[in-house]
Amino acid sequence: SVAPDALAASTLASGPADAAASALQESQWKCADQSVAARVDTAAASATLTHARGQLLLPQAVSDAGARYADDNGNAFHTLGEDATLTLSG
Repeated sequence: SVAPDALAASTLASGPADAAASALQESQWKCADQSVAARVDTAAASATLTHARGQLLLPQAVSDAGARYADDNGNAFHTLGEDATLTLSG
């Protein structure tokens, strides 16, 4: 198991104003030499993360605060305001 990496948001960009694009939110996160690109699809209740080890598709999960996406393998992405935590299994 890999310890969670704390990430800080660098940019947040949204797509066009049509209904399909407004369901997508893209952001870039960076901590030291690690970068994560996140594409959240609110209509599908999932997030696609691209990082140094590859790409993950995570379903939305229950969160007391912020947004959380996690799978049964122990991978998770949790955002709260301008902070995020990425936990990778393995």
